Amino acid sequence: DGGRVGCNFTQSTRFEQMELMLQSQQKKNKYDEKIGIEEEHYSIQEHHQSQHALELDRTRASSASLAPSIELIDLANDLRKLLYDEKNSDIYLRGTDGGRIPAVSAILSARSPSFRRRLQEIDSTGVTVLSFRYNSSVLGAIVEYCYTGSV
Repeated sequence: DGGRVGCNFTQSTRFEQMELMLQSQQKKNKYDEKIGIEEEHYSIQEHHQSQHALELDRTRASSASLAPSIELIDLANDLRKLLYDEKNSDIYLRGTDGGRIPAVSAILSARSPSFRRRLQEIDSTGVTVLSFRYNSSVLGAIVEYCYTGSV
C-alpha cells in the first residue's frame, strides 16, 4: 500500500500530484526569494555604481571647469598684450584731458553694447578717434576691462 491505507490508485496518484505540485511551488518560492534577494543586491550595486558614476562626472566636470579658466587666463593675457598697441589698433578713444587710448574696434564691439552702438554710427575706413566725457585714465581702465575682463 505504501502507507496509504484505504486509498485507491486514483487517490494516491492525486496525492502524489499534489505533493509534487506543493514541492514545485516551494521550490519556486525559494527560487523567487533568491531572485528577489539577488535583484535587491543588484539594485544596491547599481545604486552604488550610479553614485560612483555621479562622483566621476562631478570630478570630470570640476576638472573640465578648470580647463576653460586656464584658457581664459591665457586669452586675457594675450589680449592684454594688445592694450595700448598702436600698431594693431584701428581706433583711438580720446578723453577729456586730451589723452588718446589706442584700441581694436572689433574687441570693443564684441565686449560692450555701448561701444558697438557708437562704432556702428561711424562709417570710416581709416583710423577713427572717438571722444568721450571721461579722462584718458578712466578710458584706459574701460578698454583694459573690455580686453581682459579685469582691471
